[in-house]
Amino acid sequence: MPHLMELISTHEGSQEWICPICGRVILLETNPSRVEIVVDGDLSESHSGSTDGLSLISRTVNDG
Repeated sequence: MPHLMELISTHEGSQEWICPICGRVILLETNPSRVEIVVDGDLSESHSGSTDGLSLISRTVNDG
């Protein structure tokens, strides 16, 4: 089951999400391209979250 992300702040054109379980931080640009930047946290876990019609799903990252 994915960890549930929480929206902690919004900035002009972006949102900052955090996982209270593993500390993962994601900066999400809310422009049409929806760029996701993982700042910190467990890359082996899947994450999800939603707010105001926007859904965030972050899959696991595999090296190699």
